[in-house]
Amino acid sequence: MSNSSQDILFSVIVPVYNVENYLYDCVQSVIEQNSTRTEIILVNDCSTDKSGEICNSLAEKHKNLQVIHNKTNQGVSISRNDGIKVAIGQYIVFLDSDDYLMENGLSGIGKIIPDKGYPDVIVIQKFLTRREPASFTTHQLFDDRIDSSGTPDDVIRNFNSSKNFYGNCWCHIVKRSVLIQNELFFTPNASFAEDQEFVAKLFCVAESFDFYRGTFYCKRSGSGTLTHKLNYDTSVACLKIINGLCEFLKVKKLSDMKRDFLYARIQSPLAQFTPQLINLNRSEVSQLSKTVEEDFKYLEVLENISRDFNLFFFTKTFGSHLGLLLYKQSAIEEIMLLLEEIGHEEFYIFSNNIFGKAVARLILNEGYPVKGILDNDETVAGTFFSGLELNSPSILRDRPADETAKISVLICNQHKNSIDAIYKQLRDIGLQKNRVTHKSFHPQGATI
Repeated sequence: MSNSSQDILFSVIVPVYNVENYLYDCVQSVIEQNSTRTEIILVNDCSTDKSGEICNSLAEKHKNLQVIHNKTNQGVSISRNDGIKVAIGQYIVFLDSDDYLMENGLSGIGKIIPDKGYPDVIVIQKFLTRREPASFTTHQLFDDRIDSSGTPDDVIRNFNSSKNFYGNCWCHIVKRSVLIQNELFFTPNASFAEDQEFVAKLFCVAESFDFYRGTFYCKRSGSGTLTHKLNYDTSVACLKIINGLCEFLKVKKLSDMKRDFLYARIQSPLAQFTPQLINLNRSEVSQLSKTVEEDFKYLEVLENISRDFNLFFFTKTFGSHLGLLLYKQSAIEEIMLLLEEIGHEEFYIFSNNIFGKAVARLILNEGYPVKGILDNDETVAGTFFSGLELNSPSILRDRPADETAKISVLICNQHKNSIDAIYKQLRDIGLQKNRVTHKSFHPQGATI
C-alpha cells in the first residue's frame, strides 16, 4: 500500500462471504468516495462462490485494497477482528459486503473529524434501506434534538432517553486507538447480534462523540447471507452477548449513567433470546441449561433489569434446567393468552422477522390455525415460512364488514414507533381495535 499509516484516515473493513452479486458494488462505493486517505480491507471467510476471486481481482486494480483469506470459516466477528488488527487508518469503518456507502459520505465525515477535535466515535444519524429493484426508505436512527456536546455521560443520557438506539456497528465510525487501547473486539463465534455487545461497550469506553447528520449508509433489504435462524446455536449466541455485557458490568468501574445504558442494551439480546427458547425442544433446553451452568457466570446481573419477567429469577430460583423450562413456559402462556383475547377465526401474524416467525411456529405447534404472515416488505409477498404465505397487509383491505370483524392480528415487534405505525395502518384498513394486539419480547415490553 503506497500511503503511509499517517496518511490513512479511514480503514473500511468488509467481511466477505458468498456475496458475488453485491461485492463489486460494495467496494466501488468506497473507491468512488471523495476521500483519498482510505484503505479497504476485505476479509474473505472461505466463500464458496466467486467472492474470493472478485476480492483478488479488486486487489490487483486498487493499491489501497488488501485481502485476507481465512483458512477456515471463522464467522463475521473474527473476520472483523482480523481487519481491525491489520488496519492502519485512524478510524475504522464497518461495511457489510452486500451493502454500500452513500456518495461523499466519507469526505463529509472527514471534514467533521478535525473540526470536532478527532472524537472517539462518530455516530451516523441516517441510512437507507434498499429493496430490489430500486425502492429506497430513509431511516433516522436518533432524534435531531440529541446533542453530542457535553460529557460522555451527557451523550449517553440522551441515548438512554431515545427509544430507537441502534447497536449496529456500521452506524459508528470508531477511532482505532480506542479499540486497541481498550482491547475492544467482537466476541468470537457469536453468530447473532454480535455487534450489539461491541457497540454497547464502545459507548462506555469512548471519551468523546460527534454525529454525522447526513445519510451515510445503504443497507440492502433481504440480501444478507447471514440468516437469523430459530435454533440452539442462535440461543447460545444470544446468551454469549448477554453474558459478555453482564461481565463488563461486573468488572468495570462505570458511572451510574453507563450502567443504566448497559442494562438497557442487555434487554435487546435478552429479547432476542426468548423467541429462540420457545422453539427449542426439551432435549435442546437440557443442553442449553448445561451451557448456562458451565459458561455463563455473570447472569446474576440480570436481577437488576426486570423483576417481572426475568431469566435470572427463574434460573436462580429453580436451577438452570427447570428455570429455563419455566421461563419458556411463561413466555408461551403469555402469547397464548393474547391469542385468546383477540380471537383466531382468521388470525395473522404481523412482521416477517425472527420474532414473528418464532410466534408463528409456536402457535402452529400449539395447534391453532394461522392464516398467514403480514409484512410491509413487498419483496417477500408470495413466499412461505412453515407453510404460511407472506403477504402485504393490503390483502385485508376492502373486505366485507362481516369478514373484517373476524380478522385478528398479533403484531410482533420490538420498537414502539413501529408498533404504533402498524396499529394505525391496520385501523386504517378497517380492523377492529379489539382484534389487534402486539407482543414484544422485551423484558419490559413496549406499551401502546
